[in-house]
Amino acid sequence: MEEDTGYGAYVPSLPGVVSQGETQAEVLDNIAEALSAALESYLASEDKTIPWTPPDESTGNGGSFWLVVHV
Repeated sequence: MEEDTGYGAYVPSLPGVVSQGETQAEVLDNIAEALSAALESYLASEDKTIPWTPPDESTGNGGSFWLVVHV
């Protein structure tokens, strides 16, 4: 049986901005594209509001790591 591997990414401060990829490089490209598309969509809306929620620094990382992506 082949083991499933890959990476997932999400932007916890913006609802619905998630992605996945088979490598770290691929998931980084994919999440940057998802974030860019989400921001474009928010800014194209009538009220131009970005539903940003500040991160909750009190939660543990649970095996995750933080990454800054410039779009």
